[in-house]
Amino acid sequence: MEGKKVEDYMNDIDEEFLESRRLTAKHGLNNLSKKNSKAGLKRTLLLIFFPCIFIFIYIASNQNTITLEQSVGNVSARYIQKSPVTDCTESTEELNEEELFMKNNTIIAKGKVKNVRNIRIKINSDVIYRAIAEIEVKDVYRGDCRPGQLISVLIPCTIHIGLDLAEDKVISNLRVGMNGIFMMVKYDEGSYIEEDGTILYLQDLSQYGFIDSHKYGFLENKGQLIFDKHTFKSIKNTTKLDEVESYIKKMID
Repeated sequence: MEGKKVEDYMNDIDEEFLESRRLTAKHGLNNLSKKNSKAGLKRTLLLIFFPCIFIFIYIASNQNTITLEQSVGNVSARYIQKSPVTDCTESTEELNEEELFMKNNTIIAKGKVKNVRNIRIKINSDVIYRAIAEIEVKDVYRGDCRPGQLISVLIPCTIHIGLDLAEDKVISNLRVGMNGIFMMVKYDEGSYIEEDGTILYLQDLSQYGFIDSHKYGFLENKGQLIFDKHTFKSIKNTTKLDEVESYIKKMID
């Protein structure tokens, strides 16, 4: 067999070398393409991820915001998860039993507490903490609410589940699931808090409200009855909500 010439071996080496270079270049381009593709995917995911986070935060924040349609000025309100234990707002009027039923013409209804949430109100630079309860009405003794209706009621203090019940602050004992008889005022255009031109209309917060934290409610809790026995002396030994119901009907007839 005729042997190859040196030139032929050189040509074979050149062809193999060029082919290997072509394969290496192609492999490198493929890797580069894959890297660019991965980098592009990461950028796309980041562009999607961060706006989603901002949207989630915005929606979560707005879910807790209470829309104040009538109020004017530098005022805002929102539901909060945690709140300080605050002193309850009390009425300064000294009223006897008859006056409590007749003077303020309160709406009086029996119902069950379905929800309670604390709120933070800011009026100019002042911060006020309160709570709003949702009560499902069962019976109506006086007023315009109806059985089966779910009403909202502004509570003149915050509600704290972990605290022991305090009978001297009856309404502060309000808890989800409790039955009770509630004496409430209905808010209208004349129900507002004003400070330096800023006005918070209470209708923006709830339909009804308690005048103070202890005289205007009778709460049933695990077989016990919580109410202001100092004010309602004639029924201070009452232990059942049905007995309070009979008493109230007599007082408003």
